[in-house]
Amino acid sequence: MGQQYAFKHAHVIRHVCMLLFLLPFIMGCEEDKEPSVYSPTLTTNSVTGLSRFGATFQGTVMKHPGSTGELKIGFLYSTSASLSNAQEVNATPGDGNNYTATVQGLKPGEKYYYCIFARSGKSVIKGKSSSFSTEDAIPPSLSIAEATNVTEYSATLSASITDNGGYEPTVRGFAYAIYIENAAEPTLDDNIKLPFGDDFTVELTDLVANTTYIVRPYATNDAGTGYGESVKFTTTQQKIPMVIANGTGSLANKPVEAVAYEAVCLGAVTQDHGFTVEEYGFCYSTESRQPTVESSQKVQAMDGAQRFSATLTGLTASTKYYMRAYAKNEKGIGYSSTVEFTTDKEQVVSLTQATVTALTSSTATITALMAYETESVIKEKGICYGKDPNPTVEGGKVTDSSTEQKVTATITGLTEGDTYHARAYAITRDGTFYSGDIQFNTETTFAPTVAQPRVYDLTENGAKVKATISTNGGLEVTEKGVCYSSTNSKPTLEDTKAISTEADNNILVNLGDLQGGVTYYVRAFATNAKGTGYSTVEQFTTTKHTEPTLNGLNVINIKDDNAQASANIANLGGDGETIKERGFVVSTGSNPSVDDGYSLKFVSKDTKEAFTAQLTGLSYNTLYNIRAYATNNVGTGYSQALSFETGSSSRATLGELICTKSEAHSLSFSFEVTNTGGAELTAQGFKWRKSGESEYTNAPGTLTGNTVTGTITGLTENSGYYVYGYVTNKNGETTVGHNNFNTAKLPPGEDDNPTPGDNDGVKKPSVSYTNISNIHSTYVRLSANIENHNNGTIHEKGFIWCTNDQGEPSLENGIKIIISTEGDSMSYLLTGLSAGTSYRVCAYAINEKGIGYGSSSYFTTEGEKEEPGGGDNPPPTTNTRNK
Repeated sequence: MGQQYAFKHAHVIRHVCMLLFLLPFIMGCEEDKEPSVYSPTLTTNSVTGLSRFGATFQGTVMKHPGSTGELKIGFLYSTSASLSNAQEVNATPGDGNNYTATVQGLKPGEKYYYCIFARSGKSVIKGKSSSFSTEDAIPPSLSIAEATNVTEYSATLSASITDNGGYEPTVRGFAYAIYIENAAEPTLDDNIKLPFGDDFTVELTDLVANTTYIVRPYATNDAGTGYGESVKFTTTQQKIPMVIANGTGSLANKPVEAVAYEAVCLGAVTQDHGFTVEEYGFCYSTESRQPTVESSQKVQAMDGAQRFSATLTGLTASTKYYMRAYAKNEKGIGYSSTVEFTTDKEQVVSLTQATVTALTSSTATITALMAYETESVIKEKGICYGKDPNPTVEGGKVTDSSTEQKVTATITGLTEGDTYHARAYAITRDGTFYSGDIQFNTETTFAPTVAQPRVYDLTENGAKVKATISTNGGLEVTEKGVCYSSTNSKPTLEDTKAISTEADNNILVNLGDLQGGVTYYVRAFATNAKGTGYSTVEQFTTTKHTEPTLNGLNVINIKDDNAQASANIANLGGDGETIKERGFVVSTGSNPSVDDGYSLKFVSKDTKEAFTAQLTGLSYNTLYNIRAYATNNVGTGYSQALSFETGSSSRATLGELICTKSEAHSLSFSFEVTNTGGAELTAQGFKWRKSGESEYTNAPGTLTGNTVTGTITGLTENSGYYVYGYVTNKNGETTVGHNNFNTAKLPPGEDDNPTPGDNDGVKKPSVSYTNISNIHSTYVRLSANIENHNNGTIHEKGFIWCTNDQGEPSLENGIKIIISTEGDSMSYLLTGLSAGTSYRVCAYAINEKGIGYGSSSYFTTEGEKEEPGGGDNPPPTTNTRNK
């Protein structure tokens, strides 16, 4: 309620304000002597002439035809959308009713709001406001610099500002630097020179003769600093020598040859101007791009002045240097252009602490790991050694010629029990690098020691023995193996021995010609120059192999002609034995076997101790004996016998066939399987034929529990069908039913009864269900009848078909086939179909009341098969077909 009152109150206030504005105009009508003033129509148009600081407003004023008073026309503008604190500018009339006003002094990049207004006395009326934005200010734009009056030491530069960018520049001048290829263009961080006065011209002094400079003009305003295009100029030559260095002139293909700490530089005097060159060489620096002999390091060259070279030494690895060749005569010193080069990375090698990996009384094998950059080249590596700490390569050393990142070397000729020091070393281009120092003592020799042997792979007449030499005693092992005896519980080399040929410290022998079931004693041994060392004694007994033993025989799922057997192998027959075959033997005799000539043998595919097999092909009602068997290298072993008796089976028995649902085009049925006959059912369903026909059609059924259900489709409404159910097991087929069933009538159609007032007695035609025959992979025979013209005249008839996924066929979604033959019967051979595809088809007829459809039929074409031969069937009758 309060909001409605406020809205009405504001509405009244607006009307009062408008009346107060128009009051002076209305009062002019009271007397003929005073001018009449009425409110004009104002239109604010778009701006023109838009720049960073100015714009031209445009607007239209349509005066009231009855107004005779004077109006003052102008524009208001402000940075506020509400035009608060707006500035006012008078408008200038133009063609017709147009007015313009040009303003200056605007701010660049600012958004403004404006409108046209009319004033009469103290009353003002405004047009609709609009907005615009001034152009953004930018840094100044400049012309390319021009270099004139170039001498040895000076040059005059000039340029101009082509666009001040919106603000008057506060600073202008030139940025310049000595030109270096690929270096950045000069900026305010380089040398700068500002002009005096109004001319944009400066004179550069204190330049270097015969030197190329690069210069750019610049100017700065409130928006930033803008640069002009850079230009290069070269000061004139002096009489000092002209010099080149690596990479220029005749030395263009001679780069500086730099390594980590040294660099070989080349230079040449190309012009001496007739004055004798007193000194030449190279000056270089890591800081100054223009090294000189006074402020940088230098190296004098000693060979000829026309072409000279020198090696810079003591450089820092991985460092950029600036180098210039120089030559000196009585006029001064001439320099080449600056040449940049970077020294290589230092080829440093890091070595881990060396370790002794093998030690004898006279030798020591020492190993260390290296780490270095891929660019580094290892010239030599190895182990240096001696009696004093931190040995070097100047003393005793052994080199390692391998290419691995590892140093390994064996020192020979050492004194037994003495103390030595060793270090790994690696030599690169840049020096020799060492690992930390290690101290070691050569061994004092003794007879070998041997670990406890292990006996495995026992057989009836053999065994394998494995052992390890714990230490060789500091001397080479000359013989190793095992000694064994069945009578001496502590065998020695005086008993039977077997020699091992395994490498390194391994001992492995294969003992043969042993006696089955006998206990033996065995010791491993190793011999060196100090004697023979023995392991502790290991005792073992050889096996005695037999046939496999079996248990756990069981027979389950016993049926009329099959059963399932299972058993377990309790013993393979000895260590190392393998089962070649396992399974079951069955016979009516007491002890079936695999080779008695009359038992049935069932081989199991299992590979584990527990195994099963399916017993098939048995006789009904027969008592059998069964034994499990397994065969190894010794022979075949059997389980104890077990008896079982097979049963018998017959055909299934069925309950009553019940029609569960009757529709116009389908019948649904069910029946109970009261007994499977003791055998598995292999098929079930329904077979049917139309009354009066002889050929049956099969409709598969679904078995759920003991109930078979199914639906027969594609039938004709209000028709009789002969149906029976069936199931099949291995003993044959059982059927039930063999009864007649009728499909339901169709419900009345929309045109079956005339609408009120339609008493001409004519209805749409009635058309039969379409019969499908001769189904092939690419064609099918269609037939149907017009059942009733319904008092109308048939002027078109035929079939409509489509694929099953398109739904019920109709003129809107199907393909029409017009039948032009006379009579109510229609027949057509539909060709061009796709193999294995489902379709729908219906017949139709059209009279003056419209189109009548028959019930649709569903069919599926056969899969691909060989086409009929040319003379197999007569060609189909040609009919008219329209789509």
